Formats: sequence, structure tokens, C-alpha cells
Amino acid sequence: MRKFIGRYDPDNPQRPGSGLRLLPWLSLAGNPCFLRSDEAGGYLARKADLMEAEQMREGAAVIVDAEEVLDDPGAGPLTLRVTLLRATVALDDVLRVADSRGGRLPVPEDHHDYLPNGGPAPHGGEARPR
Repeated sequence: MRKFIGRYDPDNPQRPGSGLRLLPWLSLAGNPCFLRSDEAGGYLARKADLMEAEQMREGAAVIVDAEEVLDDPGAGPLTLRVTLLRATVALDDVLRVADSRGGRLPVPEDHHDYLPNGGPAPHGGEARPR
């Protein structure tokens, strides 16, 4: 059985104020790509913005297609599998966009556990590791 290996890593989310932007593509080796925040207005940032917008549009289109397939009682196994695969890819893309945008948010003043280098957590415990 083939396992879908997504690109989004829920165990290593971007922290607000991280200083790095998670880009919507992978390196040739299959690793995440990042862009420093000080390069936010450059060519790569604009390219990433366009790609993220396209991924969001594709995700919306996949939802519409999936709803049509689910409403069709005659949809066969192949149609259902292809629809599920497209939905899985779109969900992975949208999670990656959300993660990238979360990392570009400013650090909340009352949540020291989001500091890139750690810091005291609001509940008095230790900061979560990055």
C-alpha cells in the first residue's frame, strides 16, 4: 500500500516572529525551503505569494469537485480515490500556506513561549522547542 508523504510537518510548525518564511515548494532533495524575512519584497517572495494564491484557489476548486463526487451515488472507487488524492494534496498545500503565514505573524507580547530562542511559557513552564 502506498503511503502519501506530505510536505507539511505538523511537529515543526513555524512560530510567530521566526524570521524565516516557509516557502511553498521543496528543494530538489525534498527538504523545506525558507526565505529570510528581510527578503520579503524580493523576487522569491513575490513568486511564493503567487504560488500560495494558486494553491489556495486549487484547494477551493478541489472542495467543489469533492462535494460533487460525494453527492454522486454512482461515483466508483477510482473516482473516489482520485478525489481523495487531490483533496489530500490540496489540504497539505493549504496547511503549508497557513504554517508559513503563521510564522510571519508578530510575536504576541503575552506569549513568550513563541519567541524563536525560547523563553518562559505563560504558564510558568519551559518554552516549547522549535
